[in-house]
Amino acid sequence: MANYVVVETNSLSALTVDSIKTHDSDAVIKQVSLDNGFIPAGLNATNEPSLVLGSGVVFRGDWSKLPTNKMLEYPICVSEIGVFFQHERVEETYKLVKSPTTAGNVDLSVHFINPKLWRRIPDKDTGVLPNLTKKLTMPRFMNHKTDELVKDALQIQQCLYYGVLGLPAYVLNYVPCLEADKVSVTETMAYCFDHLEKYSNGLDTKDKERVLEYSDKTRKRWAKFRDGLGRVNGLRNLANGT
Repeated sequence: MANYVVVETNSLSALTVDSIKTHDSDAVIKQVSLDNGFIPAGLNATNEPSLVLGSGVVFRGDWSKLPTNKMLEYPICVSEIGVFFQHERVEETYKLVKSPTTAGNVDLSVHFINPKLWRRIPDKDTGVLPNLTKKLTMPRFMNHKTDELVKDALQIQQCLYYGVLGLPAYVLNYVPCLEADKVSVTETMAYCFDHLEKYSNGLDTKDKERVLEYSDKTRKRWAKFRDGLGRVNGLRNLANGT
């Protein structure tokens, strides 16, 4: 039995809940409000090790294949906000565009938390992680997310390659795009919007229409080429089970 906490920050909760239920019939899901932060929201919701997801984040993983034994040794497992930090050819671009994102900034909209290793529940997110003696870096396949460089600052081939990495990703985190009124061409290259469509039935009409619109643009523009690159490179495509 796996535990999930869905932190509601928008109207996209159904996307997250439906994705979890589709892939984990035994899931225990708690839906909570954000209040003062993702960390206190998660810790107040459960006493069990849990995957905490912001509303609109899609989970389509296999809990049995997650590195839970390693993750349970740490209070929290998180990933960096900047997707391309530590990328030898791209990292400097953050400085070139005067980005406020710096190495070490984390994305709390997806994290794994072990409440048993917390002495107290913090009042807010701010200042919590720097004071933890142990935290684990989450692999990117557990948070294939948006990045500010994709829209205006990355070369086309880099955007497309990042989209290929989304094919086998357990977590698709495209919330900023799903909250926006339009999506760029490079964003349809880098993000697998077409993989969200099957989880969208429970959304309100406006939100569902946006998911379907972005999915359709991705499918028409890049999906066939992207999927072909994935096959050539031996990557699984979780949308079709290959």
